[in-house]
Amino acid sequence: MDNKITTIEKINDPGVYPYGHHPMCWIYSTYRSTHGDIPLAQAIKVSCNCYFYEVGRRLGIDQIVKYAKIFGLGDKTGIEIAGENKGTIAGENNKDWQLGETLSAAIGQSYNSYTPIQLTNYISAIANGGNLNKVTTIKSVQTDIQTSISLEEINKFSSEFTGVNFVNKNLNIPKEYLDEVKKGMISVTSERGGTSYIVFKNSGIEVAGKTGTAQVPSGSNNGIFVGFAPYDKPKIAVVAIIEHGGEGSYTANVVKPIMEEYFKISKQDKLNEKNQNVTENNISF
Repeated sequence: MDNKITTIEKINDPGVYPYGHHPMCWIYSTYRSTHGDIPLAQAIKVSCNCYFYEVGRRLGIDQIVKYAKIFGLGDKTGIEIAGENKGTIAGENNKDWQLGETLSAAIGQSYNSYTPIQLTNYISAIANGGNLNKVTTIKSVQTDIQTSISLEEINKFSSEFTGVNFVNKNLNIPKEYLDEVKKGMISVTSERGGTSYIVFKNSGIEVAGKTGTAQVPSGSNNGIFVGFAPYDKPKIAVVAIIEHGGEGSYTANVVKPIMEEYFKISKQDKLNEKNQNVTENNISF
């Protein structure tokens, strides 16, 4: 969107990034290896630090902050829970900012601190084609069997309760960009070498996901996994964060049974609905 990179351009992972504080890609610090020359989807699949260091350097911190805010990060979602935290975007309102800090922010480190519901809405926007929708705990409200409260009234109450006037918006992201990101996310779980392939390879559900490993001042790293399913026609988005969970690939083990349970229930609900229609309409086979 800023023409800093294309979906097909390949960026070299040298193992040790040559700018800033010379951070390493995880594969170099672990195995003394590199990912070589890779494009966007592949970088998402293998979680290549150096690829995103380079993207962050080209964009600069102001643009990183801009796009984080476009996706609703660092702002309250307006969910009907008292005391919602707005989170923190690394680099926002920081005057003495250095390139090394930009590189850290570009891979989700530094002062980035987002709530699970923000991340879920962000991933949902990618899954649904670029629409950032209002988050709510309310599906519908009925005063009696025949009367229901309008969506407009529910949203009005929600805004008054939370103090957040969240408006649905289309982010106008070109389809080719979204498709490439989603292509990378499905490869995370479905292709050998993907950072959570080992977890989802036999699940029977096409989950698109991304692992994350957040460094903390002390103790083991925090593990993060974000994902949606099914890949072609998304119905559910899930985010799991485990403090001191080690890494995102471990956290994926929490998301897998959630996905499996959801689709098992969904399948049973459809079967129950079919059986009810058969009974009520006296249909026989």
